[in-house]
Amino acid sequence: MRDITDRALDTAASQGASYADVRVVRRLEESIAVKSGRVEGVSSGESEGFGVRVLVDGAWGFSSSNWLTPAEADRVAAEATRIARASATALRNRVSLDTRPPALGHYETPLDIDPFTVPFETKIAELLAADEEANRVKGIVYTETTYGAQREWKTFAASDDSFTEQVITHVGAGIESNAASGDEQQRRSYPDAGGGWQAAGYEYIRGLDLKGSAGPRAEEAVALLTAPLCPPGRRTIILDPSQLYLQVHESCGH
Repeated sequence: MRDITDRALDTAASQGASYADVRVVRRLEESIAVKSGRVEGVSSGESEGFGVRVLVDGAWGFSSSNWLTPAEADRVAAEATRIARASATALRNRVSLDTRPPALGHYETPLDIDPFTVPFETKIAELLAADEEANRVKGIVYTETTYGAQREWKTFAASDDSFTEQVITHVGAGIESNAASGDEQQRRSYPDAGGGWQAAGYEYIRGLDLKGSAGPRAEEAVALLTAPLCPPGRRTIILDPSQLYLQVHESCGH
């Protein structure tokens, strides 16, 4: 990626930028969805692109592209400087950058099992096994089991000699059991609503033990159908972090 970043920075400088930075991102994603014993969807995709941000006469300009070629780096950098120069004509307060030292470094998510080397057949089999355990519970009307993985390669370079590289891997999975009786419906999710996610390898998925947790969570969903209502009155409530951030989002964010 160094050839692309260097080319964009050189072009931005030649076009009059006092500062410029480039971000190159490549993303790999895959997902699996199982519903009540059937594989509903399997997908895998890859994308890449880069963006150039420049400062000209105290104004920012930005442009981007999904074509990683030297010629495109020239075009995008030149376009970003033209946008910045045009923006500068309407500025009230010009941008002034601080004098921080250049950022240098490399980071990769630590992992034991690369999720993208685990065969799809293996992942699907493990999801189906968990889904089957949940559906063994009487009163469960449908289940949903999901898996996903994302990896991003990020390169950042700036005209102040900053250069950093990151390889970030996220994996997640979860199972939701839905129980119904008459007009009453309840559900239980494990390990969280929408599944549990972590910056890790496939060892995190194995550590969730979806198959071993599916049955007990399904039983809880059925038990909720006949559970008594919480009695009225003032109570002390302890919120799990996953519920706390939802509460802050709904009560304060909105």
